[in-house]
Amino acid sequence: MNSSITKKYELTDETVTTGNGRTLHRIRALIAMPAIGVSVGDLGGFVQHEKNLSHARSAWVFDDAQVFDNARVSGNAQILGHAKIWGDAQVYQGAHIWEQARIFGNAHVFGKARISGWAEVFGHAQIYENAWLYGHAQVFGKALVLGFANVVDDARVFGHACVSDYAKVSGRAVTSGYSRLIGHTHITDNARAFSATHTGCISELRPDIGPLSYSRQENGRASVHTYLFSGDLDSFETEVKRLYQDNQTGKEFSALIHFIRLRAAGWDADLVRQNEAWAGHV
Repeated sequence: MNSSITKKYELTDETVTTGNGRTLHRIRALIAMPAIGVSVGDLGGFVQHEKNLSHARSAWVFDDAQVFDNARVSGNAQILGHAKIWGDAQVYQGAHIWEQARIFGNAHVFGKARISGWAEVFGHAQIYENAWLYGHAQVFGKALVLGFANVVDDARVFGHACVSDYAKVSGRAVTSGYSRLIGHTHITDNARAFSATHTGCISELRPDIGPLSYSRQENGRASVHTYLFSGDLDSFETEVKRLYQDNQTGKEFSALIHFIRLRAAGWDADLVRQNEAWAGHV
Protein backbone atom coordinates (compact mmCIF):
# COMPACT_ATOMS: atom_id res chain seq x y z
CA MET A 1 0.00 0.00 0.00
CA ASN A 2 1.20 3.52 -0.79
CA SER A 3 2.51 4.99 2.49
CA SER A 4 0.86 8.32 1.70
CA ILE A 5 -2.61 6.75 1.74
CA THR A 6 -4.35 6.62 5.12
CA LYS A 7 -5.67 3.21 6.06
CA LYS A 8 -9.45 3.35 6.09
CA TYR A 9 -10.14 -0.04 7.65
CA GLU A 10 -8.62 -2.83 9.69
CA LEU A 11 -9.18 -6.57 9.83
CA THR A 12 -11.01 -7.78 12.92
CA ASP A 13 -10.83 -11.17 14.63
CA GLU A 14 -14.31 -12.10 13.40
CA THR A 15 -13.82 -14.66 10.65
CA VAL A 16 -15.68 -16.91 8.25
CA THR A 17 -14.35 -19.74 6.09
CA THR A 18 -15.26 -19.96 2.43
CA GLY A 19 -16.16 -23.13 0.57
CA ASN A 20 -12.64 -23.33 -0.84
CA GLY A 21 -11.04 -23.02 2.61
CA ARG A 22 -10.15 -19.31 2.65
CA THR A 23 -10.32 -17.55 6.01
CA LEU A 24 -11.92 -14.13 5.72
CA HIS A 25 -11.92 -11.31 8.28
CA ARG A 26 -14.67 -8.80 8.87
CA ILE A 27 -13.44 -5.24 8.34
CA ARG A 28 -13.87 -2.22 10.65
CA ALA A 29 -13.77 1.41 9.46
CA LEU A 30 -10.89 3.54 10.79
CA ILE A 31 -12.13 6.74 9.13
CA ALA A 32 -15.53 8.20 8.37
CA MET A 33 -16.82 8.10 4.81
CA PRO A 34 -20.05 10.12 5.04
CA ALA A 35 -20.67 9.94 1.28
CA ILE A 36 -21.43 6.21 1.63
CA GLY A 37 -22.82 6.31 5.17
CA VAL A 38 -19.83 4.79 6.94
CA SER A 39 -18.68 6.09 10.35
CA VAL A 40 -15.53 5.35 12.36
CA GLY A 41 -15.93 1.94 14.01
CA ASP A 42 -18.60 0.67 11.62
CA LEU A 43 -18.25 -2.98 10.69
CA GLY A 44 -18.23 -3.96 7.05
CA GLY A 45 -18.16 -7.24 5.17
CA PHE A 46 -15.38 -9.80 4.84
CA VAL A 47 -12.04 -9.84 3.00
CA GLN A 48 -9.22 -12.38 2.97
CA HIS A 49 -6.46 -9.74 3.07
CA GLU A 50 -5.95 -6.04 2.50
CA LYS A 51 -5.16 -6.54 -1.19
CA ASN A 52 -8.83 -7.33 -1.69
CA LEU A 53 -10.06 -3.82 -0.82
CA SER A 54 -8.22 -0.63 -1.71
CA HIS A 55 -7.59 1.89 1.07
CA ALA A 56 -7.92 4.72 -1.47
CA ARG A 57 -11.16 6.56 -2.21
CA SER A 58 -14.47 5.15 -0.94
CA ALA A 59 -14.58 1.55 -2.15
CA TRP A 60 -16.26 -0.54 0.55
CA VAL A 61 -17.54 -4.00 1.37
CA PHE A 62 -20.81 -3.87 3.35
CA ASP A 63 -23.04 -6.28 5.25
CA ASP A 64 -21.93 -9.92 4.86
CA ALA A 65 -20.47 -9.55 1.38
CA GLN A 66 -17.16 -11.35 0.72
CA VAL A 67 -14.05 -10.60 -1.36
CA PHE A 68 -11.22 -13.14 -1.48
CA ASP A 69 -8.46 -14.87 -3.47
CA ASN A 70 -6.84 -12.26 -5.72
CA ALA A 71 -10.06 -10.35 -6.34
CA ARG A 72 -9.89 -6.59 -5.86
CA VAL A 73 -12.41 -3.86 -5.15
CA SER A 74 -11.28 -0.28 -5.71
CA GLY A 75 -12.29 3.22 -6.77
CA ASN A 76 -15.76 3.99 -5.42
CA ALA A 77 -17.15 0.50 -5.95
CA GLN A 78 -19.53 -0.99 -3.38
CA ILE A 79 -20.15 -4.66 -2.57
CA LEU A 80 -23.26 -5.26 -0.46
CA GLY A 81 -25.64 -7.87 0.87
CA HIS A 82 -24.35 -11.40 0.40
CA ALA A 83 -22.48 -10.74 -2.83
CA LYS A 84 -19.18 -12.57 -3.42
CA ILE A 85 -16.15 -11.56 -5.47
CA TRP A 86 -13.26 -14.02 -5.89
CA GLY A 87 -10.64 -15.45 -8.22
CA ASP A 88 -8.90 -12.65 -10.13
CA ALA A 89 -12.06 -10.59 -10.60
CA GLN A 90 -11.95 -6.81 -10.37
CA VAL A 91 -14.72 -4.40 -9.43
CA TYR A 92 -13.85 -0.72 -9.65
CA GLN A 93 -14.83 2.85 -10.49
CA GLY A 94 -18.47 3.27 -9.41
CA ALA A 95 -19.78 -0.28 -9.86
CA HIS A 96 -22.28 -1.71 -7.33
CA ILE A 97 -22.68 -5.44 -6.64
CA TRP A 98 -25.36 -6.58 -4.20
CA GLU A 99 -27.83 -9.24 -3.04
CA GLN A 100 -26.52 -12.72 -4.02
CA ALA A 101 -24.52 -11.69 -7.09
CA ARG A 102 -21.26 -13.51 -7.88
CA ILE A 103 -18.25 -12.10 -9.76
CA PHE A 104 -15.30 -14.45 -10.30
CA GLY A 105 -12.68 -15.73 -12.71
CA ASN A 106 -11.06 -12.82 -14.54
CA ALA A 107 -14.25 -10.80 -14.87
CA HIS A 108 -14.20 -7.00 -14.70
CA VAL A 109 -17.14 -4.88 -13.57
CA PHE A 110 -16.66 -1.12 -13.66
CA GLY A 111 -18.08 2.24 -14.66
CA LYS A 112 -21.57 2.57 -13.14
CA ALA A 113 -22.50 -1.04 -13.78
CA ARG A 114 -24.98 -2.74 -11.44
CA ILE A 115 -25.11 -6.49 -10.69
CA SER A 116 -27.82 -7.81 -8.37
CA GLY A 117 -30.12 -10.73 -7.66
CA TRP A 118 -28.38 -14.07 -8.30
CA ALA A 119 -26.60 -12.83 -11.40
CA GLU A 120 -23.11 -14.17 -12.20
CA VAL A 121 -20.23 -12.71 -14.19
CA PHE A 122 -17.17 -14.88 -14.81
CA GLY A 123 -14.56 -15.93 -17.34
CA HIS A 124 -13.10 -12.83 -19.00
CA ALA A 125 -16.45 -11.05 -19.29
CA GLN A 126 -16.68 -7.28 -18.83
CA ILE A 127 -19.68 -5.32 -17.60
CA TYR A 128 -19.36 -1.55 -17.69
CA GLU A 129 -20.80 1.91 -18.31
CA ASN A 130 -24.44 1.80 -17.09
CA ALA A 131 -25.18 -1.86 -17.77
CA TRP A 132 -27.33 -3.82 -15.33
CA LEU A 133 -27.59 -7.55 -14.67
CA TYR A 134 -30.19 -9.06 -12.36
CA GLY A 135 -32.31 -12.12 -11.81
CA HIS A 136 -30.36 -15.31 -12.57
CA ALA A 137 -28.57 -13.83 -15.57
CA GLN A 138 -25.11 -15.11 -16.51
CA VAL A 139 -22.44 -13.35 -18.56
CA PHE A 140 -19.19 -15.23 -19.20
CA GLY A 141 -16.55 -16.13 -21.76
CA LYS A 142 -15.27 -12.93 -23.38
CA ALA A 143 -18.69 -11.31 -23.59
CA LEU A 144 -19.23 -7.56 -23.15
CA VAL A 145 -22.28 -5.81 -21.73
CA LEU A 146 -22.16 -2.02 -21.78
CA GLY A 147 -24.09 1.17 -22.41
CA PHE A 148 -27.51 0.99 -20.74
CA ALA A 149 -27.96 -2.66 -21.69
CA ASN A 150 -29.80 -5.10 -19.41
CA VAL A 151 -29.34 -8.88 -19.06
CA VAL A 152 -32.06 -10.26 -16.79
CA ASP A 153 -34.13 -13.26 -15.74
CA ASP A 154 -32.43 -16.54 -16.82
CA ALA A 155 -30.70 -15.06 -19.87
CA ARG A 156 -27.13 -15.99 -20.78
CA VAL A 157 -24.55 -14.01 -22.75
CA PHE A 158 -21.20 -15.64 -23.57
CA GLY A 159 -18.59 -16.31 -26.23
CA HIS A 160 -17.61 -13.01 -27.87
CA ALA A 161 -21.14 -11.62 -27.78
CA CYS A 162 -21.63 -7.91 -27.20
CA VAL A 163 -24.79 -6.33 -25.76
CA SER A 164 -24.76 -2.54 -25.83
CA ASP A 165 -26.75 0.69 -26.12
CA TYR A 166 -30.28 0.05 -24.74
CA ALA A 167 -30.40 -3.62 -25.77
CA LYS A 168 -32.00 -6.17 -23.46
CA VAL A 169 -31.68 -9.95 -23.10
CA SER A 170 -34.42 -11.50 -20.97
CA GLY A 171 -36.44 -14.66 -20.37
CA ARG A 172 -34.39 -17.74 -21.23
CA ALA A 173 -32.70 -16.08 -24.19
CA VAL A 174 -29.12 -16.99 -25.09
CA THR A 175 -26.72 -14.96 -27.19
CA SER A 176 -23.18 -16.08 -27.92
CA GLY A 177 -20.65 -16.47 -30.72
CA TYR A 178 -19.98 -13.09 -32.32
CA SER A 179 -23.53 -11.81 -32.00
CA ARG A 180 -24.12 -8.07 -31.55
CA LEU A 181 -27.18 -6.61 -29.88
CA ILE A 182 -27.36 -2.85 -30.31
CA GLY A 183 -29.85 0.00 -30.26
CA HIS A 184 -33.13 -1.02 -28.65
CA THR A 185 -32.89 -4.69 -29.62
CA HIS A 186 -34.76 -6.90 -27.16
CA ILE A 187 -34.52 -10.69 -27.34
CA THR A 188 -36.53 -12.78 -24.93
CA ASP A 189 -38.32 -16.09 -24.37
CA ASN A 190 -36.20 -18.87 -25.96
CA ALA A 191 -34.21 -16.74 -28.38
CA ARG A 192 -30.92 -18.22 -29.59
CA ALA A 193 -28.67 -15.64 -31.23
CA PHE A 194 -25.26 -16.96 -32.27
CA SER A 195 -24.26 -14.47 -34.98
CA ALA A 196 -24.82 -10.83 -35.88
CA THR A 197 -27.60 -11.80 -38.33
CA HIS A 198 -29.67 -13.65 -35.73
CA THR A 199 -31.10 -10.46 -34.23
CA GLY A 200 -32.09 -7.02 -35.40
CA CYS A 201 -34.05 -3.95 -34.42
CA ILE A 202 -36.06 -1.36 -36.33
CA SER A 203 -36.48 1.71 -34.14
CA GLU A 204 -39.74 3.53 -33.44
CA LEU A 205 -42.08 2.27 -36.13
CA ARG A 206 -44.92 3.99 -34.32
CA PRO A 207 -44.96 5.71 -30.91
CA ASP A 208 -47.44 3.17 -29.51
CA ILE A 209 -45.48 0.18 -30.80
CA GLY A 210 -41.92 1.33 -30.13
CA PRO A 211 -38.92 -0.52 -31.56
CA LEU A 212 -39.47 -3.84 -33.32
CA SER A 213 -36.89 -6.52 -32.46
CA TYR A 214 -36.61 -9.86 -34.17
CA SER A 215 -34.50 -12.85 -33.16
CA ARG A 216 -33.81 -16.48 -33.87
CA GLN A 217 -35.59 -18.87 -31.52
CA GLU A 218 -34.48 -22.25 -30.16
CA ASN A 219 -36.48 -23.99 -32.91
CA GLY A 220 -34.69 -21.94 -35.60
CA ARG A 221 -37.74 -19.81 -36.39
CA ALA A 222 -38.11 -16.05 -36.04
CA SER A 223 -39.86 -14.22 -33.23
CA VAL A 224 -40.84 -10.57 -32.89
CA HIS A 225 -40.97 -8.29 -29.86
CA THR A 226 -42.57 -4.83 -29.60
CA TYR A 227 -44.19 -2.87 -26.77
CA LEU A 228 -47.51 -4.52 -27.68
CA PHE A 229 -46.55 -7.94 -29.00
CA SER A 230 -44.15 -10.77 -28.24
CA GLY A 231 -44.33 -14.02 -30.15
CA ASP A 232 -43.53 -15.88 -33.35
CA LEU A 233 -43.45 -14.18 -36.74
CA ASP A 234 -46.54 -15.94 -38.12
CA SER A 235 -48.64 -14.84 -35.15
CA PHE A 236 -47.31 -11.30 -35.54
CA GLU A 237 -48.32 -11.30 -39.22
CA THR A 238 -51.84 -12.43 -38.30
CA GLU A 239 -52.10 -9.65 -35.70
CA VAL A 240 -50.85 -7.03 -38.18
CA LYS A 241 -53.49 -8.05 -40.74
CA ARG A 242 -56.21 -7.89 -38.10
CA LEU A 243 -55.20 -4.44 -36.83
CA TYR A 244 -54.06 -2.64 -39.96
CA GLN A 245 -55.43 -4.64 -42.90
CA ASP A 246 -54.12 -3.04 -46.09
CA ASN A 247 -53.51 0.54 -44.93
CA GLN A 248 -50.10 2.24 -45.01
CA THR A 249 -49.02 0.86 -41.62
CA GLY A 250 -50.07 -2.63 -42.66
CA LYS A 251 -48.04 -2.38 -45.87
CA GLU A 252 -44.96 -1.23 -43.96
CA PHE A 253 -45.27 -4.10 -41.52
CA SER A 254 -45.76 -6.56 -44.39
CA ALA A 255 -42.50 -5.36 -45.94
CA LEU A 256 -40.68 -5.84 -42.61
CA ILE A 257 -42.16 -9.30 -42.15
CA HIS A 258 -40.95 -10.23 -45.64
CA PHE A 259 -37.46 -8.95 -44.80
CA ILE A 260 -37.33 -10.95 -41.54
CA ARG A 261 -38.38 -14.10 -43.40
CA LEU A 262 -35.60 -13.56 -45.93
CA ARG A 263 -33.10 -13.03 -43.13
CA ALA A 264 -34.30 -16.13 -41.25
CA ALA A 265 -33.96 -18.25 -44.39
CA GLY A 266 -30.19 -17.80 -44.19
CA TRP A 267 -29.78 -18.62 -40.50
CA ASP A 268 -28.95 -22.30 -40.97
CA ALA A 269 -26.23 -21.39 -43.48
CA ASP A 270 -24.88 -18.80 -41.02
CA LEU A 271 -24.53 -21.46 -38.35
CA VAL A 272 -22.70 -23.82 -40.72
CA ARG A 273 -20.23 -21.07 -41.68
CA GLN A 274 -19.75 -20.08 -38.05
CA ASN A 275 -19.15 -23.67 -36.91
CA GLU A 276 -16.61 -24.14 -39.69
CA ALA A 277 -14.84 -20.94 -38.63
CA TRP A 278 -14.75 -22.08 -34.98
CA ALA A 279 -13.43 -25.52 -36.01
CA GLY A 280 -10.60 -23.80 -37.83
CA HIS A 281 -9.48 -22.16 -34.58
CA VAL A 282 -9.49 -25.33 -32.48
